[in-house]
Amino acid sequence: MLTGDGFNLRAFNSYSLFIVLATIFYGISINQIKSQLPHLTGMQVTSFSFLFIGPVALIYLLTTSFAPVLANPQWPVHLLALATLGIMGTALAMLLMNSLIRHSSAVTAASVTYVIPIFAIIWGLLDKEKVTMLHLVCMALILSGVYLINRKSQKRTV
Repeated sequence: MLTGDGFNLRAFNSYSLFIVLATIFYGISINQIKSQLPHLTGMQVTSFSFLFIGPVALIYLLTTSFAPVLANPQWPVHLLALATLGIMGTALAMLLMNSLIRHSSAVTAASVTYVIPIFAIIWGLLDKEKVTMLHLVCMALILSGVYLINRKSQKRTV
């Protein structure tokens, strides 16, 4: 949320609040799927969500200009990369998550997403981004909290 080096409150990135909002919606979504749609399979829930977002995405796509994209000679490679990211990174991940929600608790399904920072760090290192000790300590703190929550909830159910 803070841009630049150090801890400077004047460099606050207000767009980072969208991540907080997305997290809230994500939590609501997982709990709604678990409580309101337990009779649907992961494939049905995923298909239903793409049914709603598909027309919005198509309208947005058709109202943008393709000329700058097609002017780049590498556009087929970029399109393939986007398609792979959309299919593997979004659709397949969503299908697996919705299936996991159906077969476990909402808390367990949500905690699986905490491995995302590990992959983010790996991608950052591969992309030669600066990863500091503060990043690693905060990631460890988050994963420790997830472990403690899951350990405590497992003891209650036994």
